[in-house]
Amino acid sequence: MSDTNTRVVWLAAIALTSSLAIACSGKGPTGSAAAGEMAGGAARTAGDDSGPSASDDGSAGASSGSAGSSGSAGGGATSSGSSGGSSSGASSGSGDAGGPAPVGDAGPDVCPGTSHVCGLKVVRGSSSSPGHITNASGNVVQLHGVNIGGTEYMCTQGTDVFYAFSPDQGTMDTLKSYNVNAVRVPLNEQCWLGVNGLPTITGGAAKYRQTITDYVHLITQNGMAAILDLHVASPGTMQGTNFEIQMADTDHSTIFWSQIGAAFANDSATIFDLYNEPNGNLSWSCWASGCTLTTNCVAGQCGSVSYQVAGMKTLLQAVRGAGAQNVVMMAGLGFSSDFSSWLANVPSDPNVVASWHMYDDIIGCPSCPTPAQTQSHASVDKVISAGYPVIMSEVGISAATSPSSASKTWLSGVLNLLVTQGQGFTAYEWGTPGDDPALVNTASSDGSKVTLTAYGTAYTGDIAGL
Repeated sequence: MSDTNTRVVWLAAIALTSSLAIACSGKGPTGSAAAGEMAGGAARTAGDDSGPSASDDGSAGASSGSAGSSGSAGGGATSSGSSGGSSSGASSGSGDAGGPAPVGDAGPDVCPGTSHVCGLKVVRGSSSSPGHITNASGNVVQLHGVNIGGTEYMCTQGTDVFYAFSPDQGTMDTLKSYNVNAVRVPLNEQCWLGVNGLPTITGGAAKYRQTITDYVHLITQNGMAAILDLHVASPGTMQGTNFEIQMADTDHSTIFWSQIGAAFANDSATIFDLYNEPNGNLSWSCWASGCTLTTNCVAGQCGSVSYQVAGMKTLLQAVRGAGAQNVVMMAGLGFSSDFSSWLANVPSDPNVVASWHMYDDIIGCPSCPTPAQTQSHASVDKVISAGYPVIMSEVGISAATSPSSASKTWLSGVLNLLVTQGQGFTAYEWGTPGDDPALVNTASSDGSKVTLTAYGTAYTGDIAGL
């Protein structure tokens, strides 16, 4: 999903046949019903090492912390040195992006030792034993979390980093009370780097970096995993005001990930989602290794600008070159709905997870498919059979305030299947109506008191016993 000033929905023919048509949308604080983007297809299978036998629910526990409890933007804008093997283009426009993050020892892990989400890593599985994410004790961690939007677009249109919820302890306590153990944090590369006149917030890029760093550490100090998602990328001098180009760019995305890698390498409860929703006329070879494309966004939001794509190999290299061994997530094509050739193109790395998106209106509800059909339409079943873990990093019900019984049944079934497979998910999104699809109906200013939408009630009920 992408946040824009006006929600735009483009739903191409939805077909519950052997494959799904691609659909795309934008979303914003004044938007209406939700929509994701789907495409399906067949994928080949592959085997690997068997997975672990231990199990752990990865629950949030009772640990708490405060914003700014540890860390700083560190490897952000002021660091210098080599990013190792990463290849990044020069930042365009004015700003304080500085040089690539230095390579070196990540330092002591700041994740609380009692947390179930410390020491996250991938253990590959096989066709008979799915892969998993495990913690420092070797126990399986199933993430059941939420997206909290705003950090990818508020920095381009106002004076604050956050939209509906600020990073207060009250919000963390509320999330934990609903058994949330992961928060996905969408980011804007230009706001982090300080280029092309962004961010617009008081304090500039240094304030954005420090605010995000404090926010991430607050999440992980509270016993929840933080998923950092490159949500808005923009090449050259194009200002990244919240649209979705086909793929990350070499001008800014590689240095962004080298700096993010350096800043959070010592927090083992952080996960890096390398690019939110690869889309449009992007080929699998370009997804993996890069190419030259012309921007082609929904409703002409970004014009037509030629740019060099930073493929997943380059983005991964930027993270690893900065000394970060954190788990990384790689989305599929078709707005992260098509994994038909993901296995044939995914870069070799021991800590890679597939990042999958799906919404009820896109899959065809109220004539909903079964959970198994939902996975097979996107070829996610093939990814799981090949031993790679999957995180359904965006999933939701479009009619949040009045969902159909069919949509609620579909959501429960899809999540239940992932749970039985030992995989994770983060619902979209922990926001109030207008920030759709909203899990929350009303909230106090500090996030400590909320009422939920019907969709929010359904989702929190699904994860209550995990």
